[in-house]
Amino acid sequence: MSVTTTIDLSEFDAVTAYRGLPTITDGNPVRFFSDVESVSRCVNERMQQTGMTVERLADETGVPVEDVDELARTGLTSIGSAFRVFDRLGIRTSTLPAAYAGRITAS
Repeated sequence: MSVTTTIDLSEFDAVTAYRGLPTITDGNPVRFFSDVESVSRCVNERMQQTGMTVERLADETGVPVEDVDELARTGLTSIGSAFRVFDRLGIRTSTLPAAYAGRITAS
């Protein structure tokens, strides 16, 4: 016997569906970034915790220094650069803020 449940999610969009959820929880280290400020804050916190400088992070990830600097300052750079930096800093996420739309290529 198959049971089907329909849930009406029409009142939510990609951001509001997660509004109010914590950015990280114990046992689930995946972060939800609701805006570019939360990306910048997270990157800077992890850089401080790991002792990484912009230059060293750029060197270790192969991302241009300008992209790493932009990510740390504004929380926004190309998607590819962002995920290489996230990987090196141990930041796990499956979402990026809407401001990342169209930022596929290197900046």
